[in-house]
Amino acid sequence: MNQTESLIQELRELERQLGVKASKRLDLQLVARLLQRSASFANDCATCQRHLDELQSHLHLLMEHVEQDHTGATIDKKEHLSKIHLISSHLQKDHQLITDGYYTSIYMSLGMSLGLVFGLTVTDNLALGLPIGMSIGLAIGAGLDADAKKKGKVI
Repeated sequence: MNQTESLIQELRELERQLGVKASKRLDLQLVARLLQRSASFANDCATCQRHLDELQSHLHLLMEHVEQDHTGATIDKKEHLSKIHLISSHLQKDHQLITDGYYTSIYMSLGMSLGLVFGLTVTDNLALGLPIGMSIGLAIGAGLDADAKKKGKVI
């Protein structure tokens, strides 16, 4: 069993010990995806290898906290989320990966703003342009998200 598989197994054990609510609070599903994506780039990227090593020590620290008190209350959530954000931003910037729903959020807001302009200028009805622009932006964003997921570009 390699390093990544053992880390994912430890992560699953941590999720089991913490429970659903605390696992969602710590976003352990995202940690598992970041772990897998970092491992896929670890041979070519020294930063990804360093992140993998840091994640391994961080998971061991989390396991120690959980063993001391079974609620996970002593875990520093701010530090944990900053580590997750650091790894996620590296994968986004250096490896051109995106988060789930990235294009949907961008194109929905863009569609709403264009729909607002369209509604005010062409139809003279703000209430009509806004939902039309939002739905068009949502459709385009969902299509681009599906395409990115198919290409394996989603964290």
